[in-house]
Amino acid sequence: MKQSEHSKQFILALQPHEAFPSHRKSAWSPAYLCLGLILLMGLAFSAPTAVNITSPTDADGWEDINLSNTNIQIYNDEFSIQHDSVECVVDSNDTNWVVVNCTGIEFNFYDDAGEYIVEGNTEDISESSEQEFGTNLTYNAGTHVQINNTPVTFGTLGAGTIDNLNTNSPAFNIQNCGNVNLNMTVTGSNITDGDSNSISESQFRVNDGIMTNLILSEEALDYSTSGGQSIGASSLREFSFLANIPVAQPQTIYNTGTWTFIVSPS
Repeated sequence: MKQSEHSKQFILALQPHEAFPSHRKSAWSPAYLCLGLILLMGLAFSAPTAVNITSPTDADGWEDINLSNTNIQIYNDEFSIQHDSVECVVDSNDTNWVVVNCTGIEFNFYDDAGEYIVEGNTEDISESSEQEFGTNLTYNAGTHVQINNTPVTFGTLGAGTIDNLNTNSPAFNIQNCGNVNLNMTVTGSNITDGDSNSISESQFRVNDGIMTNLILSEEALDYSTSGGQSIGASSLREFSFLANIPVAQPQTIYNTGTWTFIVSPS
């Protein structure tokens, strides 16, 4: 069968995975769900509702097309990311043409933003093949972060204690659930007893096991890895905290104070 004898029309159906809620949430919502499939909550994702790829008729009849060797592929220019359809079925047909509906393509939330090529491939029972291209798909950049946070506690400490690790370590972690690297800053504050006694923010340090311990300050200090917190299927960064208690520190309960972490696109 010659190429001029073919007629194939591909319809690309991009459908959200059933686990995703139908509504959209703020990119910074703490209730945000980070899943390993295409992200449809706030992350801009645009694609044609149908990608039609056509060519001339097949004189041998539409049943000559081998559906098991028919698929849609979406990939970037570098071929470093590729997603394939899972199933292709006959949508409609006439004597010498057929419309094939291919579904099941799923993007990862961490896939690179940019233009993606849409390619349709098919083969007939005599193994003659054909390749067609549809309209490029745009996968936009999305900044999303999940923050898991519980109050940092140190338990009962004696005066003169040095480098005491918080008892609920790690009490705090940040997960990059988008496809943009993240920068972050941390701002400390004194921890007080709700009255006149306080422990200076400079007596506390934050550690993530990657960078050198950072002494807290009332000024926002950059706490970003080189290039920012990377993207990936499980880009998680856990934080622990260390406390020093001055020798002459008054004995009381210190439980009032706020340390602020700000996350932003790299």
